[in-house]
Amino acid sequence: MKETITKNEKSIKALYALISSGYYKGEVLQNRFDLARTVFPNNHKIKGVLNADNQFEIKSTYSNSFMEVSAKSILVVFIAFIIYSMFYFNWLVTAILLTFLLILLSLEYFKRKKELSIFIDKYFVIKRQLK
Repeated sequence: MKETITKNEKSIKALYALISSGYYKGEVLQNRFDLARTVFPNNHKIKGVLNADNQFEIKSTYSNSFMEVSAKSILVVFIAFIIYSMFYFNWLVTAILLTFLLILLSLEYFKRKKELSIFIDKYFVIKRQLK
């Protein structure tokens, strides 16, 4: 299930209020928004894209495209090495590498969910204050 925010005047004001209050930095446009938390270190940003139902679909991504490409490249190399190790190394090495890969992927998944959860919480707090 994708997180969505309905696009209306109050939600746009809430997005601008998140930026002006100092919780996030970024930009809000008519058809999308990109917001990054102002904490250090933070390698993720919240991205919202307007869909056909006039709602912003929200997802958490890396803060720059270089990190996205490098993470995918490392993932491909890691999977290729796991496949190589299945044939030429001990099965224990393969199991350890596979476990390490699953841990890395699950940590990334939970980090993105955490960033999304923090954004949704702050958004609804700000939106309630706007009344």
